[in-house]
Amino acid sequence: MKAISYNSGDRFVATIKAIHAAGVNIEMPNGRGAGVISPRCWGNGAERRAALAALRPGERVCVVVKKYYAQTRTLSLVLDSDVSSDRSCRAVNVQHKPEYALVPPATTFLIDTANLLGRMGPEDAANRLRTVQNSLRELGHTALFFVEVRAYTWLCCHQESPAKTEALRQFVEANGVSLVAGEADLQILQLARQIPNAICVTNDRLEDYRGVFGDIVGTARVRTFAWANVGNHFFLTIDGLADAIVIQPSPESDRPIAPVAVETSKAVARKPMKSNVNAFSGRGGILDIGRALLARGETVKAFSCLSKAAKKGTADAYRAIAHAYVAGEGVDKDSREAAKFTKLAAKLEKRSREHERRLVRKWSMIQKSSTPWCHDHLSSRKAAELGLEAFGKTHEAITQYFAARRSARRSGCVCAA
Repeated sequence: MKAISYNSGDRFVATIKAIHAAGVNIEMPNGRGAGVISPRCWGNGAERRAALAALRPGERVCVVVKKYYAQTRTLSLVLDSDVSSDRSCRAVNVQHKPEYALVPPATTFLIDTANLLGRMGPEDAANRLRTVQNSLRELGHTALFFVEVRAYTWLCCHQESPAKTEALRQFVEANGVSLVAGEADLQILQLARQIPNAICVTNDRLEDYRGVFGDIVGTARVRTFAWANVGNHFFLTIDGLADAIVIQPSPESDRPIAPVAVETSKAVARKPMKSNVNAFSGRGGILDIGRALLARGETVKAFSCLSKAAKKGTADAYRAIAHAYVAGEGVDKDSREAAKFTKLAAKLEKRSREHERRLVRKWSMIQKSSTPWCHDHLSSRKAAELGLEAFGKTHEAITQYFAARRSARRSGCVCAA
């Protein structure tokens, strides 16, 4: 495909497509967009009508670009009044796409593993990562993998069998996969700056780091990838390679899993888990489920879980949604939506703090008053939690008091000696 750039004053030969009273439509040189010649070029009144009636589709005229509207790809044109002079019509400057070039030999590929497997799917992760590593090694390149700790936990929970989970753990330990506590994008960019000619393989735009890593973000050192599932094989394409990487299923995928005998004499039978996402537990379990679904690409389910977590008073759920709009994870980037959910998180935190303060005041009233109606302000569960919290503070104060007494006695004995 060719990209056409128009500037005011450009001249080219146009072919008339249709004649109307509102203007003369012409055919664009590249076949894309639209161009209109102003009818004022043919005079006014009867003179204009006669001149337009004399025109026929297919005739060629020399025109001058008056204005170009890039959003609608529309040209406003006028007739070239200087055709009789020595200056003739010239063609519009055509900008060709740069020629596709392969990455140089011995290139280091810094791969965002969560981004890669989040698009392809977490199943059979060890085999897929090993195939990518071996394929790049055969081409003379080096592959380094980076994955967040939470994404690594999610991957382990989404393997089809315990054997594949163990295979993934062995691959991570044997090949030095970097487990990142925060965001892997920052670690990848920092390492790319230190390794010459290293490229980052990710579909993230990394706009949050453009200010600091402007020499990497938006350049050829950040390469995208795509994949296709044909039959039972995955084909991974990385920008800069000549051939796609063929990922075949591991031999263990075709073997039936042997049933495991379970003793049920005195054991209590448990219902099987419907999904490995349920492996997250605790008060923040629904928030972890939402984050895991968001990393997997299931945006609708993820936003549903995060909304439920926000209704329960978890401000981090709103922050996760805002981060999704900032980074473009599963949704289009939208700064307004990101700002909206960031404000909602701040409001929810403020409301939670005020609610906790009210509960503390009510608990204090319960301790000071002997009237039974005060207990109606708190649930039994919340009253028990506040009681344990108050007991913990009292116990800590007593412990610090006796520790200070022991310290004072020791210092006194030293001085006496």
